[in-house]
Amino acid sequence: MISRLSLQGSGLVTQVAESMTTSAATLLVYLAAALTINASQTGKMTILLLPVVSGGLLAICNESVDTLQMNGFRVRHKGKPIAYRRRLDLANQLVEESGRDDWAIRLGIITPERKANGKKEQAAEEEEVTM
Repeated sequence: MISRLSLQGSGLVTQVAESMTTSAATLLVYLAAALTINASQTGKMTILLLPVVSGGLLAICNESVDTLQMNGFRVRHKGKPIAYRRRLDLANQLVEESGRDDWAIRLGIITPERKANGKKEQAAEEEEVTM
């Protein structure tokens, strides 16, 4: 399910909190690199732990997010996951739902002469070949 990102309510708070956590983790890594020169041995060991802490903060941030936000859109999973036998099966379903196949051709999932909605293709997949 793809929906336009709304900047009202808890969505904005979650986005700001995630951005702040990611920025803090990045700043810790840069600070560690800058302070290593003048640090004592104990200080260097402490600074060595900062990227580990930064990675932990980033992992916590990634685990707490249940949606993907990109280019002003929010993508969520709706319903149970479907196991596809091949990536082409997923492409066929998405082409049928969207009514367009240009995106699948650009991504190289299907070729222009091998349209995703052809039944001839499905029959060829199930055809048994012996050698």
